[in-house]
Amino acid sequence: MGEKNRRKSWLRELVDFALDRDIGAEIERQHDILEAAPGSARAHLDLAILHVSRRDPAQAIAHCEAALAIDPSFAPAYSKLGEIHISLGDYEQAGRYAVRAAECGDRTLLEMFERYPGVASFTRKPDDPSGGAAG
Repeated sequence: MGEKNRRKSWLRELVDFALDRDIGAEIERQHDILEAAPGSARAHLDLAILHVSRRDPAQAIAHCEAALAIDPSFAPAYSKLGEIHISLGDYEQAGRYAVRAAECGDRTLLEMFERYPGVASFTRKPDDPSGGAAG
């Protein structure tokens, strides 16, 4: 490995370490918020986002689900679940979450699906005989 690549690798490790420390501190802060306000769907969503950045989809999903248990109409949690499932390659589940987010007022993820014909089929409602995208 050349000197330039060694420096780049070292710098990347340093940045990753610093970011991980910052994320860890923020996770602790969000847990403190939840301790003070256990009904905070937003704190659960923020934790989900932090766990996504740590590449921990299981924890991210758990916090999105906790947010939705608190507020079943919390569209950002459905959108984040959809994004997580896209990253996992589960487009069918992601499509269901995109539709649910749209039903709750956030069409962002659904519109992304609609822009790509190859994945738009994952947002069709099973009872839609026209084959059109839900929403």
